[in-house]
Amino acid sequence: GRQQRLALVVAQAKKEWETIFDSFSNPIFVSDREGRIIRCNHAVADRLNTRYDNILGKPLSEALTFDPQLDVDQLRGREFPWLGRLYEISTFFLPEEGGGTRDLIMLHDITERKQAEIETKRQKQYFESLVQNSPVAIVVLDNDEKIVSSNPAFEHLYGYVSADIIGADLDALITNEETRAEAVRYTQEVMQQAVHAIGKRKRKDGSLVDVEILGVPVIVDGEKLGAFAMYHDISEIVRARHEAEDANRAKSEFLANMSHEIRTPMNGVIGMLDLALDTQLTKEQRDYLQTSLHSAESLLTLLNDILDFSKIEAGRLELESVNFNLRTAVEDVASMLAGRAQGKGLEMICLVHPDISSDLRGDPGRLRQVLVNLVGNAVKFTHQGEIVIRAEPLEETDDRVKVRFSVQDTGIGIPRERQAAIFERFTQVDGSTTRQYGGTGLGLTISLQLIEMMGGRIGLESKPGVGSTFWFAVQFEKQPRRAKRETGPLTPGPFNLTQTRILVVDDNQTNRLVLEKSVQALGSRVDTVESGAKAIAVLRHAHRTGDPYHVLLLDMQMPLMDGEQTARAIKSDPALKEIKIIVLTSMGQRGDANRLERLGVSGYLLKPIKQQMLFDAVVAVLNQKEEQSIGIITRHVLKEKRKVGQRILLAEDNPINQKLAVILLQKAGFSVDAVETGAQALEKSGDPSYSAVLMDVQMPDMDGLDATRLIRERELQTGYHIPIIAMTAHAMQGDRERCLDAGMDDYVAKPLEPKVLFSALDRWIVPQKSLAKAPPDDLPQDDHLSDFFQAGDESGLFGESTPPASSLTEEPAPVARADSPADSLPANFELALPRFSGDREFMKQMFLEFMEGLPQRQREIHAALDENDPNRLGRLAHNLKGVTLNFNAGPLAAAALSIEQLAAREDLTNARALVDRLDAEAARLADFWSAEGF
Repeated sequence: GRQQRLALVVAQAKKEWETIFDSFSNPIFVSDREGRIIRCNHAVADRLNTRYDNILGKPLSEALTFDPQLDVDQLRGREFPWLGRLYEISTFFLPEEGGGTRDLIMLHDITERKQAEIETKRQKQYFESLVQNSPVAIVVLDNDEKIVSSNPAFEHLYGYVSADIIGADLDALITNEETRAEAVRYTQEVMQQAVHAIGKRKRKDGSLVDVEILGVPVIVDGEKLGAFAMYHDISEIVRARHEAEDANRAKSEFLANMSHEIRTPMNGVIGMLDLALDTQLTKEQRDYLQTSLHSAESLLTLLNDILDFSKIEAGRLELESVNFNLRTAVEDVASMLAGRAQGKGLEMICLVHPDISSDLRGDPGRLRQVLVNLVGNAVKFTHQGEIVIRAEPLEETDDRVKVRFSVQDTGIGIPRERQAAIFERFTQVDGSTTRQYGGTGLGLTISLQLIEMMGGRIGLESKPGVGSTFWFAVQFEKQPRRAKRETGPLTPGPFNLTQTRILVVDDNQTNRLVLEKSVQALGSRVDTVESGAKAIAVLRHAHRTGDPYHVLLLDMQMPLMDGEQTARAIKSDPALKEIKIIVLTSMGQRGDANRLERLGVSGYLLKPIKQQMLFDAVVAVLNQKEEQSIGIITRHVLKEKRKVGQRILLAEDNPINQKLAVILLQKAGFSVDAVETGAQALEKSGDPSYSAVLMDVQMPDMDGLDATRLIRERELQTGYHIPIIAMTAHAMQGDRERCLDAGMDDYVAKPLEPKVLFSALDRWIVPQKSLAKAPPDDLPQDDHLSDFFQAGDESGLFGESTPPASSLTEEPAPVARADSPADSLPANFELALPRFSGDREFMKQMFLEFMEGLPQRQREIHAALDENDPNRLGRLAHNLKGVTLNFNAGPLAAAALSIEQLAAREDLTNARALVDRLDAEAARLADFWSAEGF
C-alpha cells in the first residue's frame, strides 16, 4: 500500500527531474568530491559527441580540459573557452545524505553575446576615431543645449581646449552679438529637425570664421537625446569665390573696355574702307580694299563673339523683355545674309508661318544673334542648293506662344560622332590646323547658352554630304492688343486683293511654297508652276477661260527658260501683255532693273522677299497707270514711297542738332515740325497726323521722359499709340531702362547717324495705305509692330553680324578721351561726313553755325560755374557735348563730358580746371578749323 505509492511518487519525480535536467540547452555536470563526473545532461553528450558511458566516471578537468589543480569554485564566473565556444561557468552545491556534497556545474554559452560586445566596442572605437580624426569640427549637445563632447577639430577651429568646451553653452561659446540671434534659432531648430546653413562664428580670440553648418537631432529608440552639429571651415572657399568674382569682374570690365577701345578704331577702319570703295578705283585697288574690309569685319565679329562669351561666363549678360515683331526679326536676318548666300549661288528662303502670332515680347536682339549665327554657318558650309529659315508655332495660349525656329541647309553635314561636341566652345567639325573653314568655334556655344538663358532648347539633325538642320524652340509672351494710330486716310485703289489672282513661277519647290503662303496671307488667289514654259501655258488657259491672272511673281534664275526669257515671251503675246510681272532674283546685277523695265516688267525685287515688301510691291504694280508710271517698282522705290506724306514731330532744344535733324529728315522725304521743349512736344503730339515723335531726352522746361509719360497717360483715354523714339547723347548704362520705363518705343544715340535714324523710323512708322482692303492682322503692315533690334547696322559701318549702335542692347561706345592718341586732332571731318549724308557743303554750313555760337556757349558755362549751379552747368555741358560729337570733335566732347559727370555729382571743387580745359580745346578746334581752311 502506502510504501508502494510512495515509491511510485519518488520514481515519477525522479523521471520528471531527469527530463527537466536533460532539457536544458546549457551543458550541466554533476561531480563527486573527487571531481569525477557522476551525471551530465544531453547537452554535454551532444557537445562531446559521445555516449554517456564514455563520460561518466571521468575527471571533470579532463572533460572540460582545465588544469586539474584548480578547484571547481575557482572557475565560477569566469569566461571559459570549451570546444570552440565561450562559456561562463556557474557552480552549485548539492547536499548528500550523510552530510557530504556534490558539485553541479552549469556552462552558459556566451559566444554570440561576447562577439556582439566585441563588435559594439569595435564600432564604438571606429566611430570615435572618425570623430576624433575628422577635419570637420564636431560637437554633441544634450537636451539642455549644453556641450557633452567635441573633437580636436572643434578645439582647433575655435581655439578652445576641452576644459573650456565640455558643459558650456554652445551659442555663448562661438557667437558674437551680431550672429547670436541666428545661432540660437538654428540651435532650437536642430533639436527638432536637420539644419543646413552658411554663416560666421566667433573664435576664442574674437575673430570670425566662415563656416558651413550641418546639425541633426540625436534620437535613439524614439527618445531624443540631444543634437549633433558639424562646422566646416569654408574660409578658403569664400576667399577663393570672392577672388574669382573679382577676377571675373575685372576680366569682364577689361574685355568690355578693350572691346570698346578696339571697336572704336575698328569702326573707323571699316567706315573709311566703305568710303574708299565708293570712290573711283582700279580693279586691283578695289580687290585690295574689299579684302581689307572683309578682314576688318571678321576681326570685329571675333571681338564681339569673345565679348559675348566672356559676359555669359561671368554671368553678366542679361536678357531684355521688349516688344518686337517676330516676322520682321526673322525676315531681317534672311535679308541681311542673302547677299552672302547669293554670292555663292545659293537660294535663301524664309518661311514664317502665316498663322503665327507676330507681336511678341522678349529679347529680339539675342534672337537675331542666334539666327545670324545659324544662318551664317549654313551659308559658310553650303556650296550648292538652298538655305531655308522657318519659324512655326509649337504651342499657343492667350498670352504666350512657343516658336520653333529652324535653319536647313544642303551643305557638307556633320558626322554623327562630332554632333555631340558641336556646341562646345572653340570646337569645329574639323579641328585640324589645316581645316578649310575658318572661325572661332564660339558661335554655336554662345547660341546654346543664349537659348538656355531664354528657357528654350536647341539641337541639330545632320547627315554628312546631305545637309544639316539646326533648330531651337523658345517661348515668348504675346503683346497686349492696343489700338493703332492711323497716319492717313485709306486711298481706294482699283483692285481688291481678295479678287486678285497671282501666279508664282519658280523652279525651287521650297521657294514656291514660301511665296504661295505669302500670297495667301495677302488674301489673294494663288497658283504655282515650276517653269517659264508651263507659266505661259497656264496664263493662256486662264485668259481663254475668262479668269485671267493679274500679277505674275517670276523667278529670274531658272533652267532652260529663265525669268527674262519668260517675261519677253509674255509681253510679246497680245493676250498676256497686260499682266503685271514682278521679277524675283537671288543674284541681282547692276543694269537688270533698267533692262527689265524696257521689257515691260513692273517690279524687280531681291530674294528673300519680306512679306511687307511683297505686299507693297503687289499693291504698287496693281495701282500703276501707264500715263503716271514712276518706272519699275524696286525696294528702293517702295521705301521712298512709304516716307512720302509722313509727318514727324521733332523735339530738340539745341538749334544746331535741330536744324541738322530737320534737313536730314526732309531730304529723306519726311515732313517735319520742330519744337524746343517737352511741354511743346506734349501739346503738338496730340495731333493725329504725326507718324512718330523724335524726342530729345534732356530739354528745358520739361524733359523728354516726363513728356513721354504724360503722352502715354493721355493715350489711355484716346486708345491710340504714337511711336516715340528717344534721342540722347548720354548713351550710358541705364538709359535704356529709363526710356522704356517712361513709355518710349526706341532709342537712338547722338550724334545721329542718318541710316540708323531712318532704320528706326522705318521700324515704327505705319505706312500710308493705298488700297481698299487692308492686309490681314498677321501681316506686318506697320513695322512698329515693333522690332527695334535690327541685327546688322544698316549704315554698313559695323559689319553684318554686329548689332546697331542705336540698339538698346548694344553697350554704348564711350566718348573718346582727350588724351587718346586717336584723338590728337581736334576733329575728324571725314569720319563725320556720313552723318551729313555725304553732303560736304551741308556739313560746312552746320559747322560754321556751331563755331559762331561756341563763344556764347562758353560764356553760359562760365556763368553757371560762377553761380555755383551744378544742374545748369551739367545741362549746358551735356548740350555742348551732343552738338560737338556731330563733327567728331572728340577732345572738346571729352572735356564737356568731364564737366557733365562732375556736375552730376554736385561737387564743383575741380570744375574750374575742367572748364579751363574746355576753353583750351575750343581754342584748339578754332585754330584747327582755320588751318584746315574748312
